[in-house]
Amino acid sequence: MAENIIEVLNISKHYGQNETRVIAVKSISVKFKEGEFTAIAGPSGSGKTTLLNLMSGLDVPSDGQVLLAGKAVSEMSGNELSDFRRDHIGLIFQSFNLIPVLTAAENIEYIMLLQGINKDERIEKTLLILKDVGLEGKADRFPAELSGGQQQRVAVARAIVSDPDIIMADEPTANLDSATGSGLIDIMKKLNEKMGKTFIFSTHDKMIMDRAKRLIVIKDGEIVSDETA
Repeated sequence: MAENIIEVLNISKHYGQNETRVIAVKSISVKFKEGEFTAIAGPSGSGKTTLLNLMSGLDVPSDGQVLLAGKAVSEMSGNELSDFRRDHIGLIFQSFNLIPVLTAAENIEYIMLLQGINKDERIEKTLLILKDVGLEGKADRFPAELSGGQQQRVAVARAIVSDPDIIMADEPTANLDSATGSGLIDIMKKLNEKMGKTFIFSTHDKMIMDRAKRLIVIKDGEIVSDETA
């Protein structure tokens, strides 16, 4: 049986004080197992991106705790958390977040460079993942020379190539047309099945919801449904 890779234990997140206090996430508890392909869905302002940021350690809960592979995020120092995120979590953002002065290959290699992986292995892994995401022959292109869909595929490759346990994607198709977005989801689904990686999306894209093996719906900071296909 697959193990729990993330455990969210009664977490809440609020901003501001008194009259200006806004509760983004309200006492959520949820667990994710290895190899899941899960969509966290809900309208804008529902708390889905906040929940993803709390799970990845990009944000700190006001109450409650997040366990990643059994380790409490709140008990990690800043350096421990950044190292843990580098080695165990792949992040994909809706704005791609590629480094404009680096080529596609160099963007993909960057995390492996931080991990101290040798050059030959970095090149080999980069060429393989470029093929997996359908970007053979684009290794030397800069982000400005790639379409939006191609840039997001580079971002997916970068998130996966360092062999993380979890890939978290925040609205990954938001800036793409429907055909490009559909192709990107198919690529991620194949990588999920091929590599057994855990994918967790925050999204309001019906295409992602329809392809997800598990669909969690959030409204007003609370989980209102959690269904597995």
